[in-house]
Amino acid sequence: MDNIEQNIEKLEKELNIRLSDTYKSFLSNTKKPFEIGIGLEDLCYENNDVDDEDEIDFISIRAFYGNDKNGFYDLYKSNISFFGRVPKEFIIIAEDVVGNRICLGINGEYKDKIYYWDMEGEAADGEPAHYKNIDFISESLEIFLDRLFEDV
Repeated sequence: MDNIEQNIEKLEKELNIRLSDTYKSFLSNTKKPFEIGIGLEDLCYENNDVDDEDEIDFISIRAFYGNDKNGFYDLYKSNISFFGRVPKEFIIIAEDVVGNRICLGINGEYKDKIYYWDMEGEAADGEPAHYKNIDFISESLEIFLDRLFEDV
């Protein structure tokens, strides 16, 4: 893939989805404090206002998906490989340091919200994806991004 716009278009077509303009803008913005599509060091998410024990308050982020010629952090390839493992209301947009995924809701009550997909609670082979291993993180991508910091 030559650019992120082609990667987005291919993903939308393949999965028959429409990504939000906010997420597309995030992917296309070259003025981020970190790069997309490569492994990251020391990037964390923290929410000090969490009252609900089911809400995630801290994550060490390994990578945000984008264009990655090696395929490890490629938005399209990652979502195709996880298709059916993550419920259809989500796409994966990042991963933490132990391999759990950060998801963006793409429709229904989950739309535009950020969630945590815990691989330890994944449905067994042959079973449909479920929501038991999905936890709420943030009301929006903007709020999620605002809570990122470098842990140096």
